[in-house]
Parts: sequence; structure tokens; C-alpha cells
Amino acid sequence: MLLLAVCVLPICSAPASAGMIGQTLSWQYYAWGGPYTGVNLFTADGLPDGNFTDGSDVYFNVSAGDDWVTFDYSVATTTVPWSVSGLSLAPTIYNGIAIRLVSGSIPDIISVAIDPVTNMAGFDLSRISFTAREIQVDWQELPWDTSTIVKLDVDTAAGVPEPGAFWLIGAGLAALAVWRKRPAA
Repeated sequence: MLLLAVCVLPICSAPASAGMIGQTLSWQYYAWGGPYTGVNLFTADGLPDGNFTDGSDVYFNVSAGDDWVTFDYSVATTTVPWSVSGLSLAPTIYNGIAIRLVSGSIPDIISVAIDPVTNMAGFDLSRISFTAREIQVDWQELPWDTSTIVKLDVDTAAGVPEPGAFWLIGAGLAALAVWRKRPAA
């Protein structure tokens, strides 16, 4: 009986789904009252998946992993603060990016935090908003150079056990309790 409880508990705590690796995401730049670029699709694979350019200047590469999104300015050809703009995508973006979870078995986003490697001066949590399927990042009037990185830690519902797992955990604990109460022979 003890063996049953020991074997069942690790299975019960398995996550309901994976994070973002292998999932399709998109990013779109917003400024001056609306979308400034088209939608750019990419796969969360930990590699640079595209960059934002206005045709003559390259600003940053976008990449995403299982639980993070990074904007790496090491490819920048221009180093100035982002321009002032009116609200371009409610509720957060004046001049910035929307990252969207597009397809696949993507779990909901449940929190977004700023990773300690982020070094964009003035960038704080007030410049981020999110829903279950979208992260908005605003960097209006913030400066950057070729060493600037903005990395967001994304927590998804991936770590939440399936509802049926709680029943199995309870069954394993009950079996353990019954086994322990058996009289000694």
C-alpha cells in the first residue's frame, strides 16, 4: 500500500500543460495612435525570432522561451529615446510592443515580471500590462543603446495540476493512512 502512495503522488503533481516553447506567438509595434507595423509571427524556441526595423534602422531582436520574452537591443543601429506618442493600444501602449499567444496548446498567462537582467533606464512594472493571451510593453521616452535588454519573466498556468490530480493525491494519502493504522501482526 505504501508503494501505491509513493508511486501515485509524483504522477499527481505533473503540470496540466507545457509553457510557451514550440507555441506560435506574434508581436506588433504600436505608436502614433495605432499599429505601426503588421503582425509578425514567430515560434517560442529561445532563439532570436525577428527584429523591429523601420526600413533603415534596426532597433531590437525579439525572442521567447518557455517562460520568458526578451527584447535585445544589441543589433541597434540607432540609440535614442523612444518617441512621445498618444495612446496607441489601450490600456498600456503609447510607444511599444504587444506580444500575443496565437496558437498551439498555450496555457494562460497568469503573471509577468521584469527579469533582473533588464537594464533599460526607467523601465518598471507600470509599463507592462497583460491578459491571458497578450502582454503589452510600453517604452515611450525611455533611452536605449546596443547593450540594452528588456527581459520579461512570464508565468503561465503550466504549473497548475489538473483538477483530477487532487483526487489522486487524496486517494494516495488515504491509502497511506489506512496502511499506517493496520495493527501489527
